[in-house]
Order: sequence, then structure tokens, then C-alpha cells
Amino acid sequence: MSDTIKHLNTLANSPFLCMPILQTFFINFPEKEKSILLAYLVLPLSLSEKSRENLAKNSKKRNLSNFSLKHENITNLPEKLENYKKTTNIALHQLISQELLTVNNDLSVRHCDDYTLPILPNFEKSNLAAKNLANLLSPYEIPVIFKKLGIYKL
Repeated sequence: MSDTIKHLNTLANSPFLCMPILQTFFINFPEKEKSILLAYLVLPLSLSEKSRENLAKNSKKRNLSNFSLKHENITNLPEKLENYKKTTNIALHQLISQELLTVNNDLSVRHCDDYTLPILPNFEKSNLAAKNLANLLSPYEIPVIFKKLGIYKL
């Protein structure tokens, strides 16, 4: 029985299914030095139910401080980052090798093609969450983002 659950989890968190979510984030995030590091936040925050629901709500009053004060958004975030690290690495690698994203020398990420990967219907809310996450994080510098979210190492 545990093998079945393990296989379902693998399918649900497939890097190929997560690629459009990462692509959407970087389409909506400006080029900033070391922005590639933010890729590691995208999947844990946009796929986790509580943070996905909060990010999917479009609110003009939202800022990073308010987002991080809601503990359900960042509960177990370091563990979630670790769990999604391999998936993120593979998805990023595929996006770069397909020339949908480019990583510059300063580790900034640029969306480099007009082609947008199709999004499966069950990932639409996660995709919207990734877009809103990009808008939420864009005013801040990369170290400030990680510090406010309580992440001190990757």
C-alpha cells in the first residue's frame, strides 16, 4: 500500500508537470541578481494547499510581511524546500535546456521565449499562485525574501 502512495506522490510532483509553474513565476518576476534561488520557493509555496489558497487570492494589500505572518503559509517551509529541491532542479534544467529560461552570469533568470507551456487543469490554481508569488516577491531583494520567510540555508 505504501508503494502505491509513493508512486502517486511521484506522479503528482513530476518535474515535467511542475515546469509550467516555474515558467509562470519567472515570466512574472523581474530579472534580479540571484533570482534563480527563488525557484526553490515556488513549488513548495504554490503546491502546498494552504499557501496556494492564500496566494491564489488576488489582494492588493498583500505584502511579504503579511504573508509570512500567516503561519500556515510558511509552516515547515525548510522541510518543504528540501522535499521539492530535486523536482525543482530537474524542472529548471529542462526549462533551461529547452531555452524557455536563461540564467545570466549574475544568476538572474530571464524568460526567453514567447512559448508558454500548457497548464493542466488541476494545476491552474498553483499556476495562479506562482504568478501572484512573483508579484508578491518582486519589490524585495533576494536575501530579504529568504530572511522574512525564515529560510537561512538551501
